[in-house]
Amino acid sequence: MAHPIIRQIVNRDCHVGTPYRKVVRHVASRLNGGWKTFKGLNRNDRRVFICECCEIHLENRQLFLDMRF
Repeated sequence: MAHPIIRQIVNRDCHVGTPYRKVVRHVASRLNGGWKTFKGLNRNDRRVFICECCEIHLENRQLFLDMRF
């Protein structure tokens, strides 16, 4: 289950065609403290953060494709 703040940022700001790397960068930049917050996370927490961003983005893309076709 992804963090609600991450979900909100991805749902609000990221188009389904945006590459994963840009999604992760955008979400990290929107955090309170920006990149300092992201860089301050330990390696495992960063990995979870990145996975959550990609997971939500993939869900949005799948929903878009389901609705389109």
